[in-house]
Amino acid sequence: MIQEILHVSSRCGGGKSREAIRELVRHLASMQPVSETYLFASNTLALSDQNYSFTLDEVSKYPQCQIPVKKVDYETAVGTVADEIKKLLKGGYKGVMFISHKALSILSPQQLRDVRVVIDEVPQDLAGTLMVRHDPSRQNTSWEQYLQFSQTTNGDEIVSLAPNVKDSVQGMIRDIRSGFDNTLSYSVADLLEHLLVGQEPVYRGKTTMDGKPCRMYQAVYYHPLKKLVDNVSYLAILSAQLKDTLFGFICLELLKLPIVEKPVNDSTQLEKKHKNRVRIIPILSGGDWSTALREKPANETLVNHQGQFVSSTLPVGVYAQEFAERILGCQDFMVTLNTDEQMLESLEDRGITRTTTRVQGMNHLTNLDHAVYLASTNLTPFDERIYRKFANDRSLSITQLLKAIKVERSYETAYQCIARTSVRDQPKPLKIHTFIVPDIEYANYIASWFDVGCARVLPQKSFLTKREYDLRAAKKKRLETLIGILTQRRDKKAKLKDLLKAAGLSRTAYDNHIEEFRLELNLKGLLPSKPNKGKTLGDLYPTLKQTQL
Repeated sequence: MIQEILHVSSRCGGGKSREAIRELVRHLASMQPVSETYLFASNTLALSDQNYSFTLDEVSKYPQCQIPVKKVDYETAVGTVADEIKKLLKGGYKGVMFISHKALSILSPQQLRDVRVVIDEVPQDLAGTLMVRHDPSRQNTSWEQYLQFSQTTNGDEIVSLAPNVKDSVQGMIRDIRSGFDNTLSYSVADLLEHLLVGQEPVYRGKTTMDGKPCRMYQAVYYHPLKKLVDNVSYLAILSAQLKDTLFGFICLELLKLPIVEKPVNDSTQLEKKHKNRVRIIPILSGGDWSTALREKPANETLVNHQGQFVSSTLPVGVYAQEFAERILGCQDFMVTLNTDEQMLESLEDRGITRTTTRVQGMNHLTNLDHAVYLASTNLTPFDERIYRKFANDRSLSITQLLKAIKVERSYETAYQCIARTSVRDQPKPLKIHTFIVPDIEYANYIASWFDVGCARVLPQKSFLTKREYDLRAAKKKRLETLIGILTQRRDKKAKLKDLLKAAGLSRTAYDNHIEEFRLELNLKGLLPSKPNKGKTLGDLYPTLKQTQL
């Protein structure tokens, strides 16, 4: 079992993978014959191919050494990927083996015992949520015979395995993953494995599928992560950031496993920030980007800073593409959209490059200086509900957990996408990059990856959601009302009870507003910090409840 996780960090394009591979090859070249096994796991096939090819190039610089290097994926494996990896490890393979995050997650404890693991990018396959939607009238129900159910005091239905079914369930999992049984999905195999481990509860509820009622099985899992840290002898993560991720949260807060920032070696300093000049324009200067928002008509949802609706009847997601095209004009750029979203016809006609959110290893877009990111990767309501249960059961901070997931899934994903452009290259003095992103929080996160003075967030042309505009207007009105009351109270124009009655405020609402705006009121001198001699507490601290007003 490891005692810490090593984290090698840098900006995108800062050389994490390249320098880590160079150091690894130097290390193995000094060890002849090679006596260690390294699993180098990547999250996309493109990134795995890139790392594998670079490793072969580095190994060729040591012709006098024998350094075994293999890549195991669905293209190279004889049989299943899992069986191929198992065969190599059981045969005592020493050297570097390139595999996927998913393959790493399904290896057994015996296969992981004492191997050394390097993971390129944060591995979402090791921790997350499971969800299986199941319609018994249309799908194979054979796996449900192994389940039993119980009710909690708050009405949740908890799923567990029935007694004496372990061998049968393990056989079913093998059949699904090997492709022998193709009537059941991989998600069913993952769910059954989760039940075998028995680490976190599985909940069963009701939902719909294709408009029809069906069953839903759901759980938070992290047993692949725990299995990994309990068995490997070394674990290093190569990523821009790690602590604000689900992986990092569980390691730090639940497993109490420290994350240690580590350079590749003593002589190599990776760049932490971009030095390029960029302007970042959010679609929204107020309000949150989401899948639901993208589908609503723009003229019912978006307003300018004066509260006037935009005129377009297009869905917000399509209107955002039009907005981006107006800003960037005839300049070439890349755009990231959800896979189910239609690209604007004018952009298609121009041949604008489109990407998904899985871009790691895609380094062929550095001819582009500008990028538009409009995908939505928020938690679903189902996922958020199960994470809240998980945090409550484990006495963890739900606020901190949801923040880490938001940063990982939304803001960091956007950064990874825009960093496919030439912004990852060394800066040119006259070049200014333009990035258009969903909202102000995305913009601020991406700006944080640039040296001071290099990034400017420009919300002047951005919009607010109607809901956010109304919330801000209501907040402004509350503050103005409160300032009026306190000013008149200070100037002895009226008694507090009369001022509250005229404003239509209850004493409870008044006290709540004081707390909401305490900083602003202190700055205006309306809430003195120390009582003066001869004055009552009620005169100086009008939030204190008194019998006599």
